Amino acid sequence: MKKLAVYLSEDLYHQLAQRAAQQGASVEELVRFAVTQTYLRPPAPPVAATPSPAPTEDAPQPKAKPPVAPKTKVRPRRPVPTPLLPSVPPQPTTPREPVPDELYVRHQTVDEAIYRLEAYLDAAFLAGHILVRVVHGKGGGILKRAIWQRLKEHPLVRSYRLAQVGDGDAGVTVVELVRR
Repeated sequence: MKKLAVYLSEDLYHQLAQRAAQQGASVEELVRFAVTQTYLRPPAPPVAATPSPAPTEDAPQPKAKPPVAPKTKVRPRRPVPTPLLPSVPPQPTTPREPVPDELYVRHQTVDEAIYRLEAYLDAAFLAGHILVRVVHGKGGGILKRAIWQRLKEHPLVRSYRLAQVGDGDAGVTVVELVRR
C-alpha cells in the first residue's frame, strides 16, 4: 500500500477527530475509508432499511468500526500535459511606425538626450538599420562627450565616428549598429 499525504484544515481535522472518537476509529482510518468509498467503489444500490433490535441496558454495546474496503489495484492517472507557454510575448502583427535614420537631440539636456538615444538605438536595431546619425550640434561639446560615452558602453553599437565635412562634421555622429 502506498502512503498519501492529505492536508486538512484544523476545523475539518477536529470534526473528523470527534467523529473518529465516537466510532472508535482513528482519523486516518476515516479518511482512508472516505477515499476508498468515494473513488474506488461503484455506487451501491440502495438497501432497504431494516429495523435494528432495541438495545437492552444489560448488554454492552460494541464499538462500531468503519467497514474496511477490499484491497484493489488502482491504475494511476496519467498527468495532463501542460501546454508550453512562450517565454517571449508574441510580437504585434500591426506594422510599426517607420524609424528614421537620424536622431535630433540639439538643445536638450544630457539626461533627455541619453534617454532618447537609448530608445532610438533599440528601435533602429529592431527596424534593421545599420547606419544611423545622431545630430547633437557643435556647441561646447558636452552633449557630444556624453553621447560618445554612452555609445562606447552600448551593446548594440559596433562603431561610431564624426560625420564627414559637409555632412555635419563635428555636430553629427555616425553610429554603426551590430548586425542581427
